[in-house]
Amino acid sequence: MPVSPALSDASTSRYRYAVLCLGFVTLAGGSVLSGCFGVFYQTLVATFGWSRASGASPYAVNMLVSILSAPALGWLLDRYGPRWVFSSAAVLSGVALMACSTLQTLGHFVLYYGVLNAIGQTALTSVAVVVSRWFAPARRGRAIALADVGTGLGMVLGIPGTAWLISAYGWRLAFVILGLMIILVLVPLNLGQRPPPPSATTRRGPVGALWRYSPFWMICLAHFCMSVTMTMVNVHLVPFLVSSGRLELVGAASIASAVSLVSLGGRAFFGWLVDRIQSEGAFTLAMSCTIT
Repeated sequence: MPVSPALSDASTSRYRYAVLCLGFVTLAGGSVLSGCFGVFYQTLVATFGWSRASGASPYAVNMLVSILSAPALGWLLDRYGPRWVFSSAAVLSGVALMACSTLQTLGHFVLYYGVLNAIGQTALTSVAVVVSRWFAPARRGRAIALADVGTGLGMVLGIPGTAWLISAYGWRLAFVILGLMIILVLVPLNLGQRPPPPSATTRRGPVGALWRYSPFWMICLAHFCMSVTMTMVNVHLVPFLVSSGRLELVGAASIASAVSLVSLGGRAFFGWLVDRIQSEGAFTLAMSCTIT
C-alpha cells in the first residue's frame, strides 16, 4: 500500500487541482530530459568526433530501456504510490544528467543517459496516470490534456534553454545545471503527492487480459509509428539546422522548439474533445493530424 497519508473527503475537491499542477510541472521536467538530447547531441558529436549514428545510440538505448522498464515502474507506482516513485525518479534522472558532465566515452553516455536517465524519465512521464485517477471520467480527458501541456512547454523552454546553457557555460556545466534543476524542482513537489481517493481510483482488471485486448495493441502500434517520426525530429533537427551554416546552436534550438509551441493548443483541444465525443474518435482524429 502507498505510504503517503490519504486526504479527507473535504480536501479532495481542492487537492485534485494541485495534483494537476504537479502533473504539469513533472511532465514538463520529463520532456526537458528528452528534448535536451538533440542539443547535447550536436555538441558532443562535434567534441568527440563521433559519427551521427554512434552519437544517436544513447537515445536509441533510452527508448529501449523505457520499453523494458515501463511494466516494472507501473508495478512500483501501484505498490508504493506516486510520492516515492516520482521523487526517486527525479533524483535518478538528475544524478544521471550530472554524471553526463563527466563522460569521456560513448559508453559513458549510453550508461548515464541511455540507461539510468531512461528509467527515471519513464517513471516521470507516467504521472498522467495519477492525474487521471483524481478526476471523474467526464472530466478526465481535459485533466490529462492540461497536464500534458506541460510536456509541450517543457520542450518549448527546455530546448533553447539547454542551448543557451551550453553556449554560456559549456556542455559539462550545462549537464550539471539541468540535473540540479530536475532534482530541486521535481523532488520537493512530488514529495507532496498523495494517493488518489478510493472513489476516484480506476477499477483494475487482470494484467494478462491486456494481451487479448486488441485496442491495446492498436494504441501501441500508433504510438510506435508516432515515436519513429517524432524521434527523428527531436534528435536530428537541431544538428540539421546548425549544419546548414545559417544558424548558431541557440537559434537552431529556438526554431526546433517552435514545433512544440504549436502543439500546446492541440494538446488542450484534444483533451476537451475526448470529453465531448468517444475517445476512439478523438484519438483517430489526432493521429490523422499527425500523419498530415
